[in-house]
Amino acid sequence: MKKSLPLLASLMLVSLAASAQAIYKWTDEKGQLHYSEVPPANVKASKADIKVDKSASQIERAKFLADKAKEDQEAARRHAMCLAGFREITMLQAQRPVYTTNDKGEHSIKVDPANQANAIAAQKQMRKNCDS
Repeated sequence: MKKSLPLLASLMLVSLAASAQAIYKWTDEKGQLHYSEVPPANVKASKADIKVDKSASQIERAKFLADKAKEDQEAARRHAMCLAGFREITMLQAQRPVYTTNDKGEHSIKVDPANQANAIAAQKQMRKNCDS
């Protein structure tokens, strides 16, 4: 019995390793994110940290992976839009204000309506796409 215990443990480990399905993640030449159980030959793929139910049908696994890819694409798009809004606001804030002087010698800041509209649009973009 003592000799069969290591053999039984080895067999259990092998069966667990065989049931664990590796999932690969890569981006194609169009920037589209993909997941699959087999890495592509001509593209650098990395193992994704995703657990897929081995008992699920191949169609269910494919749908799960497609949904995961869409979620990741949407998160990447939102992140890019968040950064674009942040850059726009930073640029607008860095611009020096223009001062004018009236007939009485009083100074006032000249407000550019286009800059105000751009700042408001960038703030909306950040509220919509940036995680709080």
